[in-house]
Amino acid sequence: MSWLFYALIGVVGSSFASVMRRALMKDDKADAYASAIAFQFLGFIMILLFSLLNGFSLPPIQTYWLNYLAQAFLWGLVTVFLFKANKYLEASQVTIIYSFASIVGIVSAVLFLNDNLTVTRVWGTVLIIFSVILVFWQKGKVELNRGFGYMLAVCLCSGVAVTNDAFLLRTTDVFSMLTIGWLTPGLFLLIAHPKAVVRLKYYWHKKHFNSLFWFTLLYALSGAAFYLAIKAGGQVSQVSPISNASIILTVLLSALFLNERNNLLKKLIAAVLVMIGVMLLS
Repeated sequence: MSWLFYALIGVVGSSFASVMRRALMKDDKADAYASAIAFQFLGFIMILLFSLLNGFSLPPIQTYWLNYLAQAFLWGLVTVFLFKANKYLEASQVTIIYSFASIVGIVSAVLFLNDNLTVTRVWGTVLIIFSVILVFWQKGKVELNRGFGYMLAVCLCSGVAVTNDAFLLRTTDVFSMLTIGWLTPGLFLLIAHPKAVVRLKYYWHKKHFNSLFWFTLLYALSGAAFYLAIKAGGQVSQVSPISNASIILTVLLSALFLNERNNLLKKLIAAVLVMIGVMLLS
């Protein structure tokens, strides 16, 4: 299959996953920590099965233990903060704010991987910041809530985590790294918040488990599809802009399935600007 097919699968999977995560957390009984732990371990099983089919080999964890420790810590925080943010923000708002992670990724790559900071990337940063302000501009001022704070934490951790993953991919194959990358954040959250195990009973209910299962599958599929697109011959400069289309699609799907239609035109304009901004950062 062509790289374009995989890239489009990633766009659709990521968009539907974002909408389903918001739907999961709209229930007051859904706990962010329990959801994050269940999500990580369920995703680990899915990725492990796929990895075994493609030839799993244990990454050099002993040599790069500090990086794998950082991976567990950073992605663990990203997961739980994303679930927490979806308690307070619409799916469209979450996906637009998430673009801040690209800015953090660029800064960390400049600092730690010797990437270049160009004028184009500066303009991309300006567009993203403007878009986020546009989404939260209400009655002549920017109105923020706790969810915005959680998303800033997500962006900070995610941007550094992606840079760390980029380094680890120089030492092992994609799916072996992803297998460890799904397991250890779950272990970290379990150790950091063991009381959340009690609240996992929420997912004993068939309806709730099915929702979590399909959300996790779509999320894992979209992540794997991104790397498969590159493996199938697509350049990062080609795959990344296509992947950014998930921002616009998420806004449309959240309006369709979650009835998030307030200021829809403004959200769509912001989504387009964010997509352009992220492309300039690529």
